[in-house]
Amino acid sequence: METKDGEKSPPVGRPGLIAVPLLILGGLLLAPPTRSLMQMQVRMIFDSSPYAARLRDLGVKEGPMPTVQKWEGSRPAALAAQNPGDYTLQLAAALVESTNSPASSGMTPQSHYANFQYRFGDRLSALAARFPGKAGPDAHYLRYMTLGTMWVSRDGEAEKIQTGKTKMTDRQTGSKDSWAAFDEAAARGEKIDPDNAYFPMMRAVGLFDAKRDAEGIDAVLRAGRKKRFEDYSLEEPAAAWTLHRQTYGLDSALLRESTYAALLLPHFSTLRAMARLTVAKAVLAEREGRPMEGLALRHAMMQCAVRMREGRSIISYLVGSAIFSMSTACPGGSQIVLLANATEDQKYVARRDAYIAYLRKMGQSEEAA
Repeated sequence: METKDGEKSPPVGRPGLIAVPLLILGGLLLAPPTRSLMQMQVRMIFDSSPYAARLRDLGVKEGPMPTVQKWEGSRPAALAAQNPGDYTLQLAAALVESTNSPASSGMTPQSHYANFQYRFGDRLSALAARFPGKAGPDAHYLRYMTLGTMWVSRDGEAEKIQTGKTKMTDRQTGSKDSWAAFDEAAARGEKIDPDNAYFPMMRAVGLFDAKRDAEGIDAVLRAGRKKRFEDYSLEEPAAAWTLHRQTYGLDSALLRESTYAALLLPHFSTLRAMARLTVAKAVLAEREGRPMEGLALRHAMMQCAVRMREGRSIISYLVGSAIFSMSTACPGGSQIVLLANATEDQKYVARRDAYIAYLRKMGQSEEAA
């Protein structure tokens, strides 16, 4: 800026440009929630624990991630060994050690089961024996067994019953030993937690894969009478976070969220496949002149779906909603004719109206209403 005489005037001071950010920063440090957040981020940047992992994509120079590359001799392993009676720490130790164990590349059902036992099964079975009143170890055993070892692969059969066409190839995924171990864990979990639909639903998975369909149907009907659905999956990240926090004193929102983001939920796709087969069994029963048997199977799956929707995770809610919807397929054994260009809302209304008409025909007017 120049004066009238053509001389340059000295720069005008603007202390506000410096004072305002400092005041904002001071306010953030004074407020407990934001102060805690800033402290966590600074600690994450300068963290020196053995969790070091690159986070350049997030704009962070370096920070910790909740994983232990080598369990033996690590500080979390030592802490768990010092607290053999602490269920939470022992569960975290078993699952952290299991997930960091190498996986084999065998392709047979027997090799899949042997690999599962080496990584998860032996540790979770030992945990179940150590804490006989806890259903969690059996629930985790079943959940991780559906990760490449046990599931229902009979979608082709279900499709053929409902549409008369087959596009998929069915196969048995388990073996004699894996079926027995899966059934034992499901039975033990149901005995410990008798009001939980999760265990008989999972038991039906193994029974259907073993082609023990009558027993599988009994398990589904039993599951439909349970009062709640709890797969215990959220025990895992909570336990892992407790172990990491007590070991290293970590206090990071990013770290805690990452333990939940890494949670594996393979059992939900398996439960969907089991429900699809169950509904196909209901359709078949209705076509063969056993309508009340078909209706009972539909009701059982719907009740399980309702319990799943009342669960603690959004995935459980979504899968429960899908199972509830598929339970109305082919009411009375007949296919619903839909227009080729029908919208999703029109398809929903057509399925709903067809199922309501089926209920009224079966004398279930109160339910239809």
